Amino acid sequence: MTPNVTKLLFRGIHEVCRKRIGGGVSHVGYFDNAEDALKVVERDTRYEAVWLSLNPLPGSPDGFTINVLQTSPNRSTKEWYTRRTSLLIDCDSVRTNGQKKSNSTETEKKASLDQAEAIRNFLSEQLQWPKPVLVDSGNGTQLRYEIDLPADQTTEDLMRNLLSGLAAKFDNEHSHVDVGTFEANRLAKLPGTWARKAPESDGRPWRQSSILEAPEREVELPAHAGQAREVIREVALEVDPDDSAKPDLPGLPADATHSLIASHFRDACPEVHNHARIYDLGRMRATFVGSRWDLADQSNVLLMAALQPLCDRLRWELPEPSPLAKRDYRRVLDSHQFRFATLQQVVPMLDKVRFDMLDSDPYLIGLPGGLVGDLRTGKTRQMERKDYLTRRLRISAKEQPTPIYDYFMRSISSANDQIADEDWMHWMERLLGYCLLGYTPRPRSEWRAAGKFPRTE
Repeated sequence: MTPNVTKLLFRGIHEVCRKRIGGGVSHVGYFDNAEDALKVVERDTRYEAVWLSLNPLPGSPDGFTINVLQTSPNRSTKEWYTRRTSLLIDCDSVRTNGQKKSNSTETEKKASLDQAEAIRNFLSEQLQWPKPVLVDSGNGTQLRYEIDLPADQTTEDLMRNLLSGLAAKFDNEHSHVDVGTFEANRLAKLPGTWARKAPESDGRPWRQSSILEAPEREVELPAHAGQAREVIREVALEVDPDDSAKPDLPGLPADATHSLIASHFRDACPEVHNHARIYDLGRMRATFVGSRWDLADQSNVLLMAALQPLCDRLRWELPEPSPLAKRDYRRVLDSHQFRFATLQQVVPMLDKVRFDMLDSDPYLIGLPGGLVGDLRTGKTRQMERKDYLTRRLRISAKEQPTPIYDYFMRSISSANDQIADEDWMHWMERLLGYCLLGYTPRPRSEWRAAGKFPRTE
């Protein structure tokens, strides 16, 4: 477990704080690995909690030695941090005994796990977020997502709004999302340490925190058209798995990797055809959302959402780094900057359409529910990408009797109670349809003759 903690949660020098039972922070240290931090407290039974900073510091402060826990009540402030590498979603169970400062029961702890799994599933399935590290904090459950953002006010506001939104959506009477973990210097339980929030009692024991789940690499991309995954192998070959004698593996060549991933997305992922460039209007793009072509998403949010699952899979498909490597070169695939650069390679590869191709067929009318009405056949069908419709009506077409309309057409097509002129009725319906469209394929003279109207100017 210990090597996994270092690999999953350490991104440089992190602050470690020891909180004494019934008091505040008593010891502070700055560590670059979990092994040394856990070794320092493994025989210590007098701490309430040992916390690890979510984000790394540029270095250790003056007066501190790396990987040593020292007596100090003072810890870092958020101004010390320059980068944010971790997003914490902390699900804390509601204590049924009414005492917040108490150990949780198994039932209460299970409620926090249920809430964390619901949030994870929502972010993964609805927003295409990658899988997080799932942590048992001893009394609750935490989700840890890797990010790469500046430690500024904009990011802090983003975190605050995200946590508040998740709390509003997922909080219940049994478990709450901690909305106060948005600052850069926030701490979280160091997995492997104990949670001793209150004295042990029946049903409310001390527990050791641990990592429950971590993203796995046994995820395979589907073969394209029954062929071997050639594009994936090319990406993997950019790092020589046999060259383990080097002290570190090289980073992924930026341009080549971006281009290869973009090419695979174009060739193997059908979602790419839901996006198109309107090449005669500069950088304008259109996205097929199933019910119409949407012109509102000019910031590529939907295109990024389609690309993210591919990067997530590649993250675990590439070979593991050498044991001698100082860092995991594959982590670059998790960064927003890398994915954005890949997206820029995808955009020129998108299908190209002209603006006048949109809504160009006067016989097709978009309807609610992803349907399209074809005025040539009088039938409705499922909308297709090739229809290129951006607009739709707010009413649905239904096949049903129309006795009032039929009576009206018969009455105006006959005179003195004569039999209705069916040919004239069909002519009038077609004429009204072309008036609705503002388009007619027949010369005006033919309409006069067919309708038996006198010539007027």
